Amino acid sequence: MTEKLILEKLDNLEKQNTKQDKFSEKMEVKIDELAAAVNLIAVQNQRISHVEIDVAELKERCDEMFSQDGVVNRIKLWQATCPRTSIDMTLNRQWAIIVLFCTVGSTIITGILLKITGVI
Repeated sequence: MTEKLILEKLDNLEKQNTKQDKFSEKMEVKIDELAAAVNLIAVQNQRISHVEIDVAELKERCDEMFSQDGVVNRIKLWQATCPRTSIDMTLNRQWAIIVLFCTVGSTIITGILLKITGVI
């Protein structure tokens, strides 16, 4: 009887051991999935860090461009020194002279044509 009891207990232990093995295999699969997820998170974290560094560099460059000695202020100062009014006046004068010459030239040509045709 004791042998039978021992054999039953051994069978029970084997069944429990089999259940634990199956559970252990399931846990190994879940651990592998967790490891893959952690690796993915690490890669994404690294990419985010690189993007943050790039954004910080862009902000720094933008701040440099708009600073007191930056490119934008130098362009504004250069534009402010442009003699717009004198250029506009000069161009207006040149166009007025061109129109005057065209008018005088067309009047002379018209007079010559009228003289040749005998109208005058």
